[in-house]
Amino acid sequence: MPVDTQEKPISRAFRRIDIRKLVIEQPKKADVVGPFDPVDEINAQNLDDVIFYLKDESEVAESVNMNYFLALDAFSYLYPEKVKDLEISDLIVHFPTENPAAFPIIAEAIKRTVGQEALNRVADQKTWKHVRSLIKNDIDVNWGGYLPERLAAYKRLFPSLEEPDIFSSNEDYLINGFSEVGNENFESKAAIAANLRVIFPHRIKDLKLPPNFWEEARKELAKLEQLSWPRYTILALNLHILAAKEVKITEDGMELVMPEKSYQEEQPPPLPEAKRF
Repeated sequence: MPVDTQEKPISRAFRRIDIRKLVIEQPKKADVVGPFDPVDEINAQNLDDVIFYLKDESEVAESVNMNYFLALDAFSYLYPEKVKDLEISDLIVHFPTENPAAFPIIAEAIKRTVGQEALNRVADQKTWKHVRSLIKNDIDVNWGGYLPERLAAYKRLFPSLEEPDIFSSNEDYLINGFSEVGNENFESKAAIAANLRVIFPHRIKDLKLPPNFWEEARKELAKLEQLSWPRYTILALNLHILAAKEVKITEDGMELVMPEKSYQEEQPPPLPEAKRF
């Protein structure tokens, strides 16, 4: 029987099938889900601007205030490998220290950027004895005035020094004080919560943050890009502390253990519905 080799016309039904619709689309790039990591969210341009600010201001003594030292300290924890890029001069040890109560903040910044030897030249045992007495007095009469920041810096500077009068006996008082802090000033709320977590890491569950805290955190960081690089850097570290799975205080200062990132793949579109022809 002869074979029919004549080409037959394609059915209309088959003509209507668009082969492109039969291709399964690749899922879009996975989005990170879970821990908020300010280090990941600070882009290269912002990082360069922060470094420029810290280098530039370190050379102008009258520009160096408490926020500068807090930002310098924060940067040293966010980017320890980039501290050398700041090229901070040894002259930093001559900057104002007439406020002894705030000296733990200044001292930690000096230690982490210039070194322990430089710090030893301006802080002897007599200095620290005076600082401790001022901190104890401030806990009793003045809950504000950078008190949580000073206590956290002090603990990081002296991790193995037992100070029950400063920490243990005031634990409930300080933790309960956080609940009285309003939500009007986001930076202040985040700073107090983060520093209390450093002082009392086992009380993290008692530091109840608002449900929309991380959403507001991103908005606040974006706003500070236009307003203040020191405040931006300080807030970034405070958020980093609050997002950490664990906060460890070691002889080298503070170590943050971050939770593992999880990834959520976007589901591929469904296959086109099969039709009978």
